[in-house]
Amino acid sequence: MRSNYVWAAMAVFFLISACGGRRGVLAEVGDSEITEEDFVRAFDLLAPAEQVRILEPGGREELLDRLVTKKVLELSLGSTDTSGASFWVALYEDAWLADRWRQAAFSAFRDSAETETAALNRQARLRILLVPDSSTAARCASEWGSDRWSPPSVTSLAPWSAGGSSYRVLEGPLFALPPDLALILIPAEGTGPSVFPLYGAWAAAELSLGEQIPESLPPGAADMLAFESLSRRESGIRPSSPAIEALSRTMRVAADGRYTLAEQTPGEPGGVLVEWDGGSIDAADVELLFREVRPSAFFDGVPPELEAVAAPSPGPAGPGVDLWFYLARLAQRRWEADMGRASGLDPDTAEVAMMARVEHMLRRNVLETLAPPDSSSVMSFFERHKEDLQIPERRSVLMAYVPSEIADSLGAVDDFEDVSEWAPSGPDGAPLPTPPQLPEAFGTLAEAVFTAPEGVVTGPMPSPAENLSAYFEVVSVVPAGTADPLEIWPLLEGWAGREALIEAYNAYTAELRSHFRVEIDSSAVESVDPWGGNY
Repeated sequence: MRSNYVWAAMAVFFLISACGGRRGVLAEVGDSEITEEDFVRAFDLLAPAEQVRILEPGGREELLDRLVTKKVLELSLGSTDTSGASFWVALYEDAWLADRWRQAAFSAFRDSAETETAALNRQARLRILLVPDSSTAARCASEWGSDRWSPPSVTSLAPWSAGGSSYRVLEGPLFALPPDLALILIPAEGTGPSVFPLYGAWAAAELSLGEQIPESLPPGAADMLAFESLSRRESGIRPSSPAIEALSRTMRVAADGRYTLAEQTPGEPGGVLVEWDGGSIDAADVELLFREVRPSAFFDGVPPELEAVAAPSPGPAGPGVDLWFYLARLAQRRWEADMGRASGLDPDTAEVAMMARVEHMLRRNVLETLAPPDSSSVMSFFERHKEDLQIPERRSVLMAYVPSEIADSLGAVDDFEDVSEWAPSGPDGAPLPTPPQLPEAFGTLAEAVFTAPEGVVTGPMPSPAENLSAYFEVVSVVPAGTADPLEIWPLLEGWAGREALIEAYNAYTAELRSHFRVEIDSSAVESVDPWGGNY
């Protein structure tokens, strides 16, 4: 029923006619117009390959259809429930402001970056430890270099922590050090160990600077690192190690591969995680962002401009360090957005807010209405797309790479056992065959592998490796055919879900379009020259 309704709506209300409207107007949607200027602006935002496609027959009409849908969605906001959109509007506005402030600030910084860049282009050695109390930090600093020194068993979480300890000796360019540490330690360089409060804990640290590093970075990269260091120092961001470490213990990895937080209970960590002059972030902020800003909240994953606030994915250093860097990015983003507001870089509220509200309307009325495809839906998708799911022949082989001088003396062999000592083996010591593979997996041996009979040892043959010869035996052949749905089930689930999403989006937008008068001047659309004749 829904598909018939959509087809009828498109046939009746998507009226393509040579109506000969006002000059420069390509379409009318209700009382609004889509002009040639709107078309050219949208065209200019496309990738070059997409622009070429739009200039082919039917392409201009396709782009205009997108613009009509966009206009319909915007006009529908007034009659659609978009509660909750303010959260998303604020995120997009912050992203817009932070990005533009950074562009302007970096452009101004580059004019005077030479001194700052040169100061950071020096070799540095930093010995540092973060612990919960000042007495432990003082004792560690006094014992460094003596026979009594050993790292304490309990240390505090730091962004450089590894293996459960924050004691590190870091060596490399000065610009690679955390900016807030450089700000504290550069004035004390050469005076011995320093003890100072840091991140809500206590640090013992000693910095030594060496020679200038000539041309260690391209000029542009050096300028950007210097700018990052300067802006981090100016932001005055102050993380709390105890609060971050406590919250990190509640972090889990969700099915989408990103962190989530275990359900909080009264009395669990909820204090300030990071603060700066003018703002702070607490556990409730993180819980909200981790819950809402996930790939499932968008049609095509988290957009680049919101990646800094989205729940992060696990890294090699562990949840504590991952959370630390996430909070540092988030705090920096909010500080930069505040700087943008203070500088008068007010966002184009109508454009940013409109985009965020439209996206949220689609989120509520399309994304959130869809359930994951069940097994019958997945199998239905598989049956409809069998022709697109063909897999070429695959082969599994026993493979041995034998030193060429030994292969020359062995010559051809009848039993793979004669060369098995040079083949990969399983836990029981028996030769281990490859999984069924496509020809590409065998490189220069592909043709020989795919023409050899099963159960016969082939070799010696030249191999890609110097001074090695190859022997192989085909142990099984998987004929070309349709993929086994069980083997590609996760892919099928994703594809079936994507198909359902597209169908739901098309149905929803078509239903909205049925409430508007849509008239298109087809002759004007066909004559639009978005490149102005400059082909």
